[in-house]
Amino acid sequence: MSPRLRTLLAAAAGLGAAACFAVDVHTGPWWFPVGALGLAAVFAHVPHLGAQLAARGFWWSNLVLGVLFCVFDSGTQRTASFGLTTGAAVALLLAPASALQEAAARAKYRPGLSPLTLQLLMVLAIADAETLGLFAVASAHDRSAPYETLVYALGAAGFLAGFVGLYRLALWGVLASWVTAAAVLTAVLAGFGFDRDLRTALALLSTLQLVAPLPMLVALVRRRPPRPARVPRAWLSTAAVLFVWSVAMISLARHPAAASYHPAIAVPASEVPH
Repeated sequence: MSPRLRTLLAAAAGLGAAACFAVDVHTGPWWFPVGALGLAAVFAHVPHLGAQLAARGFWWSNLVLGVLFCVFDSGTQRTASFGLTTGAAVALLLAPASALQEAAARAKYRPGLSPLTLQLLMVLAIADAETLGLFAVASAHDRSAPYETLVYALGAAGFLAGFVGLYRLALWGVLASWVTAAAVLTAVLAGFGFDRDLRTALALLSTLQLVAPLPMLVALVRRRPPRPARVPRAWLSTAAVLFVWSVAMISLARHPAAASYHPAIAVPASEVPH
């Protein structure tokens, strides 16, 4: 399958996920993930490193959101739960790695240390920025937890700053992502203003942001190049996507009649249309 066809199919899968979500969800900031998936479909065709990274970040973010929907699915929004998770996963699996590599070469993006780690950190940063941005918009819509909204918004801004710094090959980009992830993780562990059902997801995302750059930083301190990965990066990415999707599907199957609650887009009961 040619890279161009794979890109078209990946974009179509993302748009299909957006359609499933829009059809099934009508409360809260439903337009936020739909808009991100629409942008991802456009960015996937742009031969620019930033656009390629953003597309993958948006797909990853919506895969995480899909997992949250699957975990808390009530049985009444299964189209959104299944469609969002599966569409984002398919988009990530189909997106050609060659498009990212060619964009990096075209931009003359040749960092002297662990380029794959830097790309991973940038994808995670944009994905976490969208996730926290969604939570900020949802919390602001709820109007019951202004401090929580502020923490979400600051977290999203911090990860965006980290993305910019990493893209410019600046060490402060790694530090910005690290500090933001550490702050979010500290707030989660302290129970500050976060919904109990979101703490696990936010803790995992923050921990991943803290752990991912460690090999690169250790190599930087030791002034030695990082060891080449024994397993091809494409295999690791595929395995991660399939694992996350499988967890989501198992959760969806085990909770067909759970309480109707979706923390990522929750709104006050008084504002839900009858």
